[in-house]
Amino acid sequence: MSFNTEYFRVPSITELGGRARIPSSKPETQRAVIAATLTRGSSRIYNDLRCSEADTMKAACRAVGAGIHEHDGFLEVHGMLQKEGLVTHVVARKLVDRTQMLGTLVTQSRDFR
Repeated sequence: MSFNTEYFRVPSITELGGRARIPSSKPETQRAVIAATLTRGSSRIYNDLRCSEADTMKAACRAVGAGIHEHDGFLEVHGMLQKEGLVTHVVARKLVDRTQMLGTLVTQSRDFR
């Protein structure tokens, strides 16, 4: 059996341009929110996935001080990183004692030496 190889040739190019819209991803949205929270200044996260898990991550980041504003097509995140000379601080605006939640965890002590 023979076939025409002309159909399988791809001409070489010197540059590629344009835009591609990648589908939203829950874990990528969550990682981006954390990364933006741990920066100084503001960040924009485009094509974020709006779901309950991402909402939980945004609520947690807001609880420790990040400013997160939802817009059509993107999130604007104001990070909470502070820098003083060579020292970098992550400063929580509010700390909440959640010790009562630890009572339901089943853990065993481990020696990591």
